[in-house]
Amino acid sequence: MDANGNNTVIYFASADCITEEVRIEKAGGKIIRPKMPIGEFGYISLFLDLDGNTIGLYSKK
Repeated sequence: MDANGNNTVIYFASADCITEEVRIEKAGGKIIRPKMPIGEFGYISLFLDLDGNTIGLYSKK
């Protein structure tokens, strides 16, 4: 994320963010915001890919 917080984050749907977080770390990515609730809408987590891009995950459970 840039210093001013001006960026776009793409979120990918998953069955469960935790499952994908494990796969991301094994592949060399870095979790920057572990699974957290977003109220009645489910959960999200954020990670950095190998190129430093911030990407999000979304799940209902």
